[in-house]
Amino acid sequence: MSDSTKAQAEEKLARMGEKVGYPDHWRDYTKLEASEGPFVLNLLRANRFEWQRTVGRPGAPVDTTEWDMTVPTVNAYYQPTRNEMVYPAGALIPQTFDPAADDAANYGALGGSWAGHELTHGFDDEGRHFDARGNLRDWWTAADSVHFAEQAALVVRQYDDYVQVDTLHGVGTLSYVSPLVLEIGFGMGEATAAIAAASPGLDFLGIEVHPPGVGALLQRIEALGLCNVRIVQHDAVAVLSHMIAPRSLAGAMVLFPDPWPKKRHHKRRLIQPPFVSLLASRLASGATLHLATDWEPYALHMLQVLIAEPSLVSMADGFAPRPAYRPATKFERRGERLGHASRDLVFRRR
Repeated sequence: MSDSTKAQAEEKLARMGEKVGYPDHWRDYTKLEASEGPFVLNLLRANRFEWQRTVGRPGAPVDTTEWDMTVPTVNAYYQPTRNEMVYPAGALIPQTFDPAADDAANYGALGGSWAGHELTHGFDDEGRHFDARGNLRDWWTAADSVHFAEQAALVVRQYDDYVQVDTLHGVGTLSYVSPLVLEIGFGMGEATAAIAAASPGLDFLGIEVHPPGVGALLQRIEALGLCNVRIVQHDAVAVLSHMIAPRSLAGAMVLFPDPWPKKRHHKRRLIQPPFVSLLASRLASGATLHLATDWEPYALHMLQVLIAEPSLVSMADGFAPRPAYRPATKFERRGERLGHASRDLVFRRR
């Protein structure tokens, strides 16, 4: 860590809270109906009770004393939005914790294993997105992010070198789950390959329906020796609906989609409210959605659609400067020579 990042890590550690044993205020279950009879009916009633409790929360004060786990559960967790570690009573049993045991055994089991594990979540590549007060803010510097990706790549390479059986090597990428970025409509793959080559700590999934573009990107992958790019030749809506889990993407890009300039063709445009809503549902909290076009009317349409999506918030006042990671492609440069200025839109998932 750089000195500036380390200072923020120390502040986060100083502010980190702990909840141990059981909550200060027990949840009221008096309105939950449970009776003898089919188990599934009790399960349905319990789910309905929890759903009603959940939908009644908006507008109410934030309950900072709430637990996300029941007291008998043999587990523990770190809650990033409250910057706290929680250890239910169910976890405080031998072999995890024993009042009659030697201090060294308790420190090793509960302190080193359990507490050390949960504590680390506040500072790893997921905890980096939440600051000392639990606000959604990436407190790593850009240099620290690059250094982390470089060190993670060394672990991947180490596991790649392990021989499992005869000439069968391990697959290092399975030991490190890289953040996944989705690109929809990568065209000839020029920008995709360049971004992936500059970001070895990220995995990229590209969607394209046209065979020439798929072939071109495959050639670029081979030429550059990329191992962090995968391709799906299929309809984007179908892929999002059936192949991408909700809140699983670290980012998504739709760069220079067909603007369909004629008014009678506007309904064919990809960026429409239902599509953006579906795409946003696949983004993890804090993930970035990046769109770009060189057709001004389409840019204004995109901006209106994104602003209207309640789960997204703009990272700029209107159009954003072109992010440093996005290279200018031949297609883009040709458009600029024709007087078509490119416009980028960068939004974040709430």
